[in-house]
Amino acid sequence: MRTCYSVAALIMLISSDLYAGSAIWGQEPLRAGCICSFSDLDRYARALSLQKAPSPPDLPEAISNLSYDDYRMIAFRPERAIWWNQSKPFWFELFHRGFVHRNRVSVSVIHNQSESESPSEQPVPFDPSLFEYRGPLADRSVPVETGFAGVKIVGQFPKADDGQEMLTFLGASYFRGRTANTVYGSSSRGLALDAGTDKAEEFPAFTDLWIVEPDQDEKTLTVLALMNSESVVGAYQFELQPGTTNTIVDVKARLYFRNTDCKIGIAPLTSMWMWGDAIEPPPLDKRPSVHDADGLMIDAGDDGTIWRSLCRQSYPSLSRFEVAELHGFGLIQRERRYSRYLDDEAQYHRRPDIWIQPKSPWINGTVELLELPAPHEGHDNIAAFWVPGDQINIGEPVDLDYEVHFRSTKRKEDGFLARVVRHSLTRNEDGTIDVQLHFRGTAIAQLSDETPVLLDLLTVRGEVLKQESIKTKSGWRVDLKISPIDVDDPVEVQLTLRDSNRRLSETWSGLCSHRVPKYQFPQVYTRID
Repeated sequence: MRTCYSVAALIMLISSDLYAGSAIWGQEPLRAGCICSFSDLDRYARALSLQKAPSPPDLPEAISNLSYDDYRMIAFRPERAIWWNQSKPFWFELFHRGFVHRNRVSVSVIHNQSESESPSEQPVPFDPSLFEYRGPLADRSVPVETGFAGVKIVGQFPKADDGQEMLTFLGASYFRGRTANTVYGSSSRGLALDAGTDKAEEFPAFTDLWIVEPDQDEKTLTVLALMNSESVVGAYQFELQPGTTNTIVDVKARLYFRNTDCKIGIAPLTSMWMWGDAIEPPPLDKRPSVHDADGLMIDAGDDGTIWRSLCRQSYPSLSRFEVAELHGFGLIQRERRYSRYLDDEAQYHRRPDIWIQPKSPWINGTVELLELPAPHEGHDNIAAFWVPGDQINIGEPVDLDYEVHFRSTKRKEDGFLARVVRHSLTRNEDGTIDVQLHFRGTAIAQLSDETPVLLDLLTVRGEVLKQESIKTKSGWRVDLKISPIDVDDPVEVQLTLRDSNRRLSETWSGLCSHRVPKYQFPQVYTRID
């Protein structure tokens, strides 16, 4: 018979003195009473912002030098999950520290409020018996002050009979979710600081997590998180609403900056793109595409929708899109045919889109896209985030209110305008580039054969030698021949289809390079059966 430990039983096993909020980071706790609501956490975050940021604790010697393979030998025992087998719609497991997961995260449970009782907070103490240590770690003694690295939310998706992973918090301020019909893919973060600059990026971290105990018939789960770093303290509230094709994480946050001499990236997203449209796979690898997302989509309201196809240069590349009124942005896996990936293990055709939906439009800022070189598909090399145009001052709270959607289907709003469903690049020996774009959508499908389609075309660092639009059975195809000003620099292309009165398509944007980034380590890239 499996044994299920309640939070109270775990606390009896180990003293909870080690888990007094940020006291585990070596500073005196500033809070009075329990953290049982967002307002409680907000007061605590504001008080912490007046102090210097603490230094994160070192890893215990027993796990200080774990390799990737070593870390994989540590597994949480699923029967020890909090609320497992207690008729709850959600339960959660815990991640062990080690390898790259060096930060210690304090984890607590907020118990339900009844008519006669106030809500209460109980820390979840670290206990090595929660984990199975295998292989070379089987006889390793792990101290109780080790602590956790994060949490994994598990539960039942709508109409599902078994429990499945839904959402994880692991590493700095990273979190990622999935739907019932997808696997994990792109992820989100609480905040990005100095990403895509010549300064070292600062990674704010969730140091404390509080999971609110759900009622038996609850459809959502609430998680509170304290974020801390040298430049900022933040109070976050996440409300998870799992779905079959769209899982929503409602994010409410209030930030207090200790330092504003940094570039602030709001609602940052992280993904991976190695090859696909416009770049051939490395030798011996038969997979046509390897990526978690194939494009950045930006909903600029009345200014239309931008689709920026992802790519990869041999150097870090930063693209900026000024937006007067941002209605949303995301990293999208538009290509979902298995034949375009041929990977039964990674299942890239089942990676979810990730979409940021502000509760009200974000005004006058920039969506930035960072594309990095990477040695293999295990490295996240794509980032996208919103950089606000307004000045942020030290001590003044910054409020955020938005949704993160992990979805497997396109938005209803994207149904009318034609979309680029495929593009290709041909690099010619004379230095020119042939670009081919395939558009599909209701707006162009309804056009008569006599209606002319106009190309609203812009290029930077290149000259257009030829442009042609051709009606096909499924939409329109656009052929371009471009001569780069310098073969070492990519040509930036923007194209929108129009008729005489209106916009017919999203604006396609791409970096078209005559030089293909080399695969320096084919043996690392290639997975051969």
